[in-house]
Amino acid sequence: MPDPAYDPLTIAVIGAGVGGLAAACFLAESGHRVTLIEAFAEPKPLGSGLLLQPIGLAALSLLGLDRPVIAQGSRISNLYGRAVGGKLALLNVRYDALAPNLFGIGTTRAALFETLLQAAQDYGVQIETDAPVLTLDGLDLNGPGVTVITRRQRFGPFDLVIDASGTNSRLRPQFGDILRDRPYPFGALWGLVDLTGTDFAADRLDQRYARARHMIGVLPVGPRADGTGLRGAFFWSLPTQDFTPWRETPLTVWRDAVRRLWPETAPLLAQITDHDQLARAAYSDVMLARPDNGRLLFIGDAAHCTSPQLGQGANLALLDALVLSRVLAEGSHTLKQALIRYRKTRHRHQRFYQWASRALTPFFQSDSRLLPWLRYPLCALPCWFPLTQWIGAQVLAGVKTGIFSRIDPAGWAPAYGLSAPGQARASGFRDVGVALSFASILVDGGDVGGGNSSSADGGDGGGGGD
Repeated sequence: MPDPAYDPLTIAVIGAGVGGLAAACFLAESGHRVTLIEAFAEPKPLGSGLLLQPIGLAALSLLGLDRPVIAQGSRISNLYGRAVGGKLALLNVRYDALAPNLFGIGTTRAALFETLLQAAQDYGVQIETDAPVLTLDGLDLNGPGVTVITRRQRFGPFDLVIDASGTNSRLRPQFGDILRDRPYPFGALWGLVDLTGTDFAADRLDQRYARARHMIGVLPVGPRADGTGLRGAFFWSLPTQDFTPWRETPLTVWRDAVRRLWPETAPLLAQITDHDQLARAAYSDVMLARPDNGRLLFIGDAAHCTSPQLGQGANLALLDALVLSRVLAEGSHTLKQALIRYRKTRHRHQRFYQWASRALTPFFQSDSRLLPWLRYPLCALPCWFPLTQWIGAQVLAGVKTGIFSRIDPAGWAPAYGLSAPGQARASGFRDVGVALSFASILVDGGDVGGGNSSSADGGDGGGGGD
């Protein structure tokens, strides 16, 4: 097989979700021969709406895809939420508390999927469909390569296989070094609605909380298909054990219950006339001791699935794809060394958001009667002070790597920087941890050196989960 330090690799990417398509694009752009293997007969998006954070947009900008995604979505400037019947904001975070140029993008999964799929096709990625992956053969780095075994046929051999097949990965139980893989007891129902003519702001994710048992949200996701009006993603959280009872209950009963909690949603609820208009979403807390096993690498939700509390799933997957392409392009590493470099570079960023999501989720999705009251000192009070607003905006923007560290994209995506491009390497990129690793990979092209990155991240990285 080719020496990955100098020759293009033959790479299989499993799963045509956000992470898989982004990985295929970044790797093909770097000159690798990429085969995308998808279980469905026709690649298609799963889910309704999502919020792309500045860090995700920064990654897309390196493929030239941020502008088309922005054009199809809604610019979000503010995340706002309060308890049902309450007046005090429990959540009020603005991107401009971090930098005046920053914003999020509310978009549909379909819009992001179509943009990435078209880019993958333009890059010449070979796409194999109707091929659910069963297992792999030949992970040994000293062997001739990996064969991907699907229900339809065998593919390969490949130098590297990337599992981007999401939460329900079939390969993770077989080959992953799993530290945690637990389903969250709460999930959500998602659907698209028309916000045209309603009182919902076009630039705000709005939420209401009924204790911690139910959360209702409205996220603007861009114009209708004909370019007019405004669509939104409507979501309702509930225990996963209630999915079946909900479906067996007349919709009028559910609509009346939601309307009593949040009367302003009445025109949106009137548009939902069939249970099938809302898709179910269940979530898991997944953590791996390390994301790689020989010639296999897990990325995205296959490696570090979290609850949607911080809205970072797609953004983390985009960064996984970007960093993988950069470590393989450094040219001074074997495949083994490149995967170690990837693990160390991504470790802190992934782990911070997994920890933060796990810590916050019970305050907004649980049966606790105490935690909803604790939201006032822990969530509402920080909204009043500039320093804590600034910290909250960093968490929201997807740039935190630890309590005192962050990533500043200014050096490699100036439009999404937290500081002026000329100051990035002297400030944000010199923060401890992953910020330094990102500098060496994305700005210096590896010239900072693996030793600095390794010592900054500590040891062998400890794991590649969130």
